Amino acid sequence: MGYELRDERVGFATVTDVRLMPDLSSVRVFVSILGDKPEQVEGLAALNRAAGFVRKMLAPRIRTKRVPTLIFELDDLLERGSRIENILKEDEDKPAAPPETPAE
Repeated sequence: MGYELRDERVGFATVTDVRLMPDLSSVRVFVSILGDKPEQVEGLAALNRAAGFVRKMLAPRIRTKRVPTLIFELDDLLERGSRIENILKEDEDKPAAPPETPAE
C-alpha cells in the first residue's frame, strides 16, 4: 500500500505498531519516518492528510463492517533505544571506581 501513496513528503515510513481502540472506531498507527525532525513532522502530516485514502484502500482488505479512523503518530522507540544504548556505552567506557576499604 505504501507504493500507492504518491506524496513525496511521506518519505521512507515504516509502520512499527498498530493499536485498535476497544470500540473499534479508530486505530492509532505508529510510524517511524526516516529523516530529521522537520522531515518526520512533515511526513506525519502528509500521512494524516492521506488517512482517508488509506482507509479506502484498506476497506476491501479487512473483514469488518466499518473501517476504523486512522490516526498516525510518530514512534520514537528507535530514537529512545539508541539514546539508552549510547548512555550504556558511555557508562561502560568510564573507569571503574576503586573499591572502598573498610574503616577500622
